[in-house]
Amino acid sequence: ALFVYNAGILWHSYDVPANRSRYPVVYTKDNTLNVMLENGKKPNAVSDYLVSDENTTNVRAVMSDSGESLYFHESFNEATNTGSLFASFDGKTKLPVSSNAYSGICLTEDGTYALFLEAAENNGGNLYLYKKKGEKRKIADGVKDYAFSEDAKYVGYVEINGDFYIASFSGDREKIDSGVSKIEAIKSGGSAVYTKQKESGEHSLYCWTKADGALNLAERVTYHVNMNKNSDKLYYVDDADGTLYEKNGNKKPKKIDTGVAFIMEAYGKTNGITPDMKYGNFLYGKNHSAQDFTYDIYLKRGGKQTEKFASSGDVEEIAASQDFSIIAYISEAASGTRSGKLYMRQYGAFKNSEPVQIGENISSFKMIANGRKIAYISDGNLYMYDTKSKRYQMIAENVKDNHYRFTVNGSGLYYISGYTEEKGTGNLYAVKTMQRNPKSVKVDSDVYYAFKPRTEKQVIYMKDYDINTGKGTLVQWKNKKSRELDSGAISVLFED
Repeated sequence: ALFVYNAGILWHSYDVPANRSRYPVVYTKDNTLNVMLENGKKPNAVSDYLVSDENTTNVRAVMSDSGESLYFHESFNEATNTGSLFASFDGKTKLPVSSNAYSGICLTEDGTYALFLEAAENNGGNLYLYKKKGEKRKIADGVKDYAFSEDAKYVGYVEINGDFYIASFSGDREKIDSGVSKIEAIKSGGSAVYTKQKESGEHSLYCWTKADGALNLAERVTYHVNMNKNSDKLYYVDDADGTLYEKNGNKKPKKIDTGVAFIMEAYGKTNGITPDMKYGNFLYGKNHSAQDFTYDIYLKRGGKQTEKFASSGDVEEIAASQDFSIIAYISEAASGTRSGKLYMRQYGAFKNSEPVQIGENISSFKMIANGRKIAYISDGNLYMYDTKSKRYQMIAENVKDNHYRFTVNGSGLYYISGYTEEKGTGNLYAVKTMQRNPKSVKVDSDVYYAFKPRTEKQVIYMKDYDINTGKGTLVQWKNKKSRELDSGAISVLFED
């Protein structure tokens, strides 16, 4: 889950990546990129020096959702934002892609295609399309923004002069608009959502379809959320009058509410993480007070009437399941703290429940994407609550707020107990959350708290961590067996 501070409220947003259980383990060591394949006997160093300044740990690398394509820069220069671009498709060897490419590689989900900018004098960069294992073709000169369509059949790009084009992979292109600053989304079939920046710095929101051409949706927009790739819906707030709109395909924008300040999910969007809102479920802020930064939280579920959920001053932390059938939140916090009572509300097709209190003195909580399980900390102890049976169970004592994590599918829960500040380590445990009476299994001791859960049977972590050098021994626990992968590792990539 991604946690975003939203005007004082800790808001949970969910990312649901592909199952990483069979992904290679990718990590950095001694300024190189290393890969341990699923059944590999030893790791492979696939790169030379990653960054020109060894004191910099900001590695430029990206992996496809399929886990099969890995792109990375070598000798990356922070000052010029460029380096030599390579790709690895077997986790053992590398192929040269470009000798002078900017950061910001865009991949299709399966990693078959990549978009990147090659540095060029005085024109931003030249856009190239790279096909897996070697085919490289220039798309356009002087490009400032670019993206694949959600169905991976089109390429959209904005030239330095603001001209926006959508092109097929074969090279045929169509001009969409002029004066464009940023591509927000290119939907399946080639329709597009984008913004134009005015001299005032404000952004206007536009959409384009083959049937209607370019349509100005709002003159001043800060918060907007694109629906998932199976939907043509777009929600946005016109800052000029605070009106919340729904734009569905070729239909005219539909007014949802007025006096709206922002869509809460839009905060997560800036990090590439947007909850699944296939049916139009989300929370938004209304009646915002600039004087004391308070607002009312409203809930929209599907096509139903919106309703006031709570006031921001009454909520410290909030999370919703992906279908918004369950919303959990901390309220009634003690003075000077963020700890309070944890409540849950359930929403169904015909009936919505009143708030159900889960516990007291709750300092933090996490909920799995389908809403079935909630883990929380009360008075320094870890508990787990089943939203179906309405039962809770104490899991462990002496667990800190940031030291427990669910797996992506929620079937596993990992936590650190007995943490020591001096070493930054503790004892790591695993719990199968769907068991009737979940029990903790000890994974290892002296584990650095930034562990990376994969499945209920697999977790990546560091032992013997040195907080001064930032290095440790990288370990993989799988099927109740631990295997040391490498020593002197610095960071693990693509696991969050």
